[in-house]
Amino acid sequence: METKQKGFFLMALLFIWGNVVLAQSGWVQEKGGLYAQVSGVHFSSDKYFGVNGDANPFSSEYRQQALNLYGEYGFSPRFTAILNSSALRFNSFPTTNVVAAPGDLRLGLKYAISKKIPISLAVAPEIPLGKKDNFAVAKKANDLGFKEKINLATTDGELNVWTTLAISTPLPQGKGWVNLHGSHNLRTKGFSDQLQTGLEIGFKPIEKFYLKGSLATLISLGSPKENVPFFRGEGTEFTAAALGAGWQFGQRLGLIVEYWRSFDFFVDPKNVYLGAVLNIGISYQIKPG
Repeated sequence: METKQKGFFLMALLFIWGNVVLAQSGWVQEKGGLYAQVSGVHFSSDKYFGVNGDANPFSSEYRQQALNLYGEYGFSPRFTAILNSSALRFNSFPTTNVVAAPGDLRLGLKYAISKKIPISLAVAPEIPLGKKDNFAVAKKANDLGFKEKINLATTDGELNVWTTLAISTPLPQGKGWVNLHGSHNLRTKGFSDQLQTGLEIGFKPIEKFYLKGSLATLISLGSPKENVPFFRGEGTEFTAAALGAGWQFGQRLGLIVEYWRSFDFFVDPKNVYLGAVLNIGISYQIKPG
């Protein structure tokens, strides 16, 4: 495959991955409550599926590392402010140098529809912080003696508005939880809207330690826009599952480890690289009272 062609086989999965890694829930923060998380994400894969769902045997390995920031603050008993940002992303192919730039910034407001049965509604515009075109340079010159440039943008370059409805329930004796959510992504600039669903089940075998399993899907709504570079995420569909663990040490600090893997069941993969994502983070929380 020509180096120039590889520029169209970027991994749209991580453009929305920050939205999957942190599960949505029906709970909101109490007034004055704070939760913050800093995490590092690593992904690599050479298993690309085209817009028609066909596997491409000639796809090159795509790599991405990212620094993600997440925060929640309860400024009233029913309203929680949310920040979710891919502060810095590093994109590359084996044949190119690394492009580093910010990703997207999501600022949202979450409202507790019900607190007895935890149900919440969140609306969050997502703003691209990086440039929609960001070119990497090939490590070696082509047959004509030129080093080709490849667009490895760290953002899809358009405004999104995510609307999420979530419902949760605790397991008996506070030993865990179940979260279920559905999200609609309103995209601009003529791109197709997206629908994301997610299920998370958590279990606390001992105090301050939990295990959890997650399942998430992303599908594209409507007919995908034609002749759009792959990294815009147009027409992208996939299923992903995860195992995670968390340990709280002290009153405020915690360690989070999650391993996500995308698959070709439930939803046929389209316009996406399938592979594994490792997410390791440090959390900080303040509970009022």
